Amino acid sequence: MYVFERQIKGIILSFDTVKQNMSISVISFHMFKRLKEKWGIESNFQFWLIFGIFAISGTSSAFVKIPIFILTGIDETTETWVMVLIYLLAITPAYFTLLLFYGFIFGQFRFFWNFTKKFLGRFALLKKLFIA
Repeated sequence: MYVFERQIKGIILSFDTVKQNMSISVISFHMFKRLKEKWGIESNFQFWLIFGIFAISGTSSAFVKIPIFILTGIDETTETWVMVLIYLLAITPAYFTLLLFYGFIFGQFRFFWNFTKKFLGRFALLKKLFIA
């Protein structure tokens, strides 16, 4: 009898786990649907292609960091705030250039051009707020 109760509890736990996973799937589905609507994407293929381009660009920008650090003379002894400053000043433009490059290669240039303009426009807005 005790073994049977454990099996039933195991089944109940399994159903709870499935129910939680289904809830997460529904949330994820709605999140992807909202992103597709916000970005004006019509197909799931285009959605996953854009996510892939973001991933490739991020990985590529990490590889770009090494030569930039070598050119600027950054090593282990450099202060952390100098490393972060040079990283942000050099890698941010490199990342957006890579986004546009990969977007062009995979046929999503218009999406990434609009994305880049919108993102960099936020920097211009911040500049106006701090100067004014």
